Amino acid sequence: TILPKNIYTFTSKEKNEVDRSAPCVVITTYSMMAARTSGRSAHTAEMLETIASREWGLMILDEVHVTPARLFRKVLTNVKAQCKLGLT
Repeated sequence: TILPKNIYTFTSKEKNEVDRSAPCVVITTYSMMAARTSGRSAHTAEMLETIASREWGLMILDEVHVTPARLFRKVLTNVKAQCKLGLT
């Protein structure tokens, strides 16, 4: 069971610190995950590195049918997950 304190958001308005030692859920957007680290805040770059450096059990991608292919590919390659599920 994931505790509510281990559910994080990573959006342009809200960037929670992720506890790297505990199982967690991160809710974010395609545009945040595909963001270039140059020109971004140090906190955003750190969050992207935290997400990219971890292997996730499951990545759920919503609205995959409307996501531009370039953006979708970047997210898929930046995030390591044992299972990736795309929803339309």
